[in-house]
Formats: sequence, C-alpha cells, structure tokens
Amino acid sequence: MIGPNDQSFQMQLNDAGLTVNGKRQPDELSAKYRKLMNPDGKAGQNYNLNISFTE
Repeated sequence: MIGPNDQSFQMQLNDAGLTVNGKRQPDELSAKYRKLMNPDGKAGQNYNLNISFTE
C-alpha cells in the first residue's frame, strides 16, 4: 500500500472503500480493515488516518 521510501501516508476508510494516498485499494483489503476498525459492523462510519514518519 505504501512504498519503502515513503515518509508519510494518508488512509481513508468509509462505505465507499479504502484509499491509501488517493489510490483505491481492493475490496478484500477494504473489508479486512473495515472489520478491524468497525467490529460492530455499523454502516456509515468514516475513518481517516494520517501517519508521518521522521528519521
């Protein structure tokens, strides 16, 4: 999902699917992360995750 030299990334998970750095990810991966982030299975939940790495 992210490259070995990337210093940051943006992840968005919602009912439409999963995107990482603006690129849509496969539905299987969306389902995996949706289950991790939303174990109750409630529709309409939106998640935004921003992570930055510094050395």
